[in-house]
Amino acid sequence: MQGQTDRFLRRGAENSIIRGQTVTLRDGRTFKTPDMMIAIPAAGTINVMGGELTEAAALANAEEWLGPGYTEIAPGVYRSADNLRQFRMTNKDLLDPAQGPHVHFEAIGPDGRVRIENSHVKLKP
Repeated sequence: MQGQTDRFLRRGAENSIIRGQTVTLRDGRTFKTPDMMIAIPAAGTINVMGGELTEAAALANAEEWLGPGYTEIAPGVYRSADNLRQFRMTNKDLLDPAQGPHVHFEAIGPDGRVRIENSHVKLKP
C-alpha cells in the first residue's frame, strides 16, 4: 500500500519497506519515493528497488550518475572520479537466473569501500 511501512525480519535484522514517503538517509539527505520501495536494514547498505529500465536508458543514466572522469575499477564495475558513486553491471548481474538481468547504481561511503546505498534496477527488453 502507498504510504505504508511494512516490517519484516530477514536474516535476523529488522527492515522497513517504505513506499510513497519522504525518506531521510543516514547521511541526512532526503528524497521522495513515489514509485519505488526502499529496504532499510538495521545495519549496512540501504537497498533501493529502482524499477526497470531498457539497456540504453540504464547506460545513459549510468554515465550521468558517474559523471566525467569515471574509471572501470573491476570488470563491469565503474567508479566516479570523486569515488562516491558506482555503477555495477557484472556478468553475474546480467546473467542472474534468479532475478533476471539487472544493474546497480551505488553510493559509496567516504572510506571508498563501503556501499551505503544500492539501487537495484531490472533491465527490460
